[in-house]
Amino acid sequence: MMDRRPAISNTPAIHAVHVLKSALICTALCATLAGAQTVTVGDAIKPISWRDQFEQLVAVNEDTHAVILVSEKSVGEWVNATLGEMPAETLTQRRVVYVSDISAMPTLITKAFALPKWRKLPFSIGLAREAAEVPPWPQQSGSATWMQLRGMQVQSVRYLPNPTQLKLAMTSLGP
Repeated sequence: MMDRRPAISNTPAIHAVHVLKSALICTALCATLAGAQTVTVGDAIKPISWRDQFEQLVAVNEDTHAVILVSEKSVGEWVNATLGEMPAETLTQRRVVYVSDISAMPTLITKAFALPKWRKLPFSIGLAREAAEVPPWPQQSGSATWMQLRGMQVQSVRYLPNPTQLKLAMTSLGP
């Protein structure tokens, strides 16, 4: 039996069409991502708020001096442990907002395991539960992001790779 289908799937023209489609998709994706450029030193950020583990609002606003942003479980664990060693009112007194990007965490895991664990902590964690709630703030794998603010303007950005660096950053804000 003879195959009557034309052998066009391997032709240069078909290959060019596939490459062109891929290029167009990539261009569209890059254009979308470019609309949310990462915040840098000197940029003004907009006020934003999230619900914490107690369903209370946690906000970055004009009064905020610094933000801690975590987007990895392992980093969140040492940040939680380090902040847990400090007096319960430390974040509030120093006007630091702690935010965790949990948008990749399955809802079942969040509700069944993470929230009960976080509710035992003596401080609030703003929970970015959806990808759309995660601001375009700088992040680095394996580190917590520390953004120091003055009147909603980014004064500095540091990546804290360990508890010692977090303690030093918190100390830099004073008692």
